[in-house]
Amino acid sequence: MDTGNRHGWILAAEGGSALELLTKALAKSLYSERLLQVKVDALYLLQKYDAAIQLCDQNLNLAEKNFVLASSVNNSMHNGYSSVKIWRGSFISKCYLRLGKLDASLNVIEKLQQQHPAKPVGIRSWISNKDKTMMHFKSKPSSQHEL
Repeated sequence: MDTGNRHGWILAAEGGSALELLTKALAKSLYSERLLQVKVDALYLLQKYDAAIQLCDQNLNLAEKNFVLASSVNNSMHNGYSSVKIWRGSFISKCYLRLGKLDASLNVIEKLQQQHPAKPVGIRSWISNKDKTMMHFKSKPSSQHEL
């Protein structure tokens, strides 16, 4: 059953059951970035934006510690850490947008841009068009926002 979503199978299962399974899997595999991404995706699809933000924030500290330890052994790990911060930041920004917290979303994107100026051009173009984005969201009632 393909619903057009990256993790469409989550929509096919009862939301609570899918989250329970992901929570159990993460308890057994604490350091799995992929499982964490799937759980954040599930929370986002279930419109549990505050929970998705909280999960990203909580696990960023753990990821920072893991990558600091790993980079002391292998300097090539720094790029992996950057991508870990970027996917979390982009998800947090998307969640803030869905919650109608435009300024918070822009702050996250701007902070990412400052920390990673050479990373995705999409961030730079999004920031350069932030006035258009803000006008788009401010002109519609919150129930009509389309992302």
